[in-house]
Amino acid sequence: MKKRDDHITWRKLDNTAQLFPVIANKEISHVYRISSTLKEEVRPDLLQQALEDVLPWFDVFRVRLRRGFFWFYFEENKNRPQVEDETEYPCRYIDPHGRRKFLFRVSYYRRRINLEVFHAVSDGMGAITFLKELTYRYIDLFRNESKGEVKKYSPSEECILDQEDSYFKHYRKKKGKGYSTQRAYQIKGRRIYGGAISVIHGYVSIEDLKKTCRSCGVSVTKYLTAVLIYSIYEEYMNRQQDKNPIGINLPINLRAFF
Repeated sequence: MKKRDDHITWRKLDNTAQLFPVIANKEISHVYRISSTLKEEVRPDLLQQALEDVLPWFDVFRVRLRRGFFWFYFEENKNRPQVEDETEYPCRYIDPHGRRKFLFRVSYYRRRINLEVFHAVSDGMGAITFLKELTYRYIDLFRNESKGEVKKYSPSEECILDQEDSYFKHYRKKKGKGYSTQRAYQIKGRRIYGGAISVIHGYVSIEDLKKTCRSCGVSVTKYLTAVLIYSIYEEYMNRQQDKNPIGINLPINLRAFF
């Protein structure tokens, strides 16, 4: 991050994040959710304290979006984040241009802690790291209160997220395109009228899933991608050939490589 004269730090959006502030709206929010489910109901006061303890260590999330002359940029947000009771549908729009707003939302419902993130801020792995740290701190506060102790927060090493834009560091220009430009099969459906939202919950046994993947000799990612392709072929194409192939854009976590 860079500093301005008034001691407010700011940084550029990375190569991927530049797109989201332009195209996000109430219909396509570009907000994703991850959650953790506890054994007991969430206490809002402890969750609020956990968020205030953890957030200062995550500069990536402690920002708001500002508009420059030609581009958007992130500015340090010194406001106090507020956890909220979940009363609306998941992944609802987070206005990225709100003057005082954070670009993430922490809510709770019974035993569940929800983290919703505007995609320009972080990828899924960064959000998982943040939620894990938030959950750890909440459990610490819960246990220490029952013991009558006050334990100072000490972050784990993995919560210090790198802010380097590795695209510029590792990008190598190549001749020609390394991907297909052929038109892909377009999935079509009917809109839900009246601004309604449809939420589908699916549950899968991790052990059974891994067992199936091992029997096929593929990773979980490859297996689920294949299942998605076959589902489109079966449900939308009625098992018939189409002149356009099914194309899947699959995000990959490159941290293991760089």
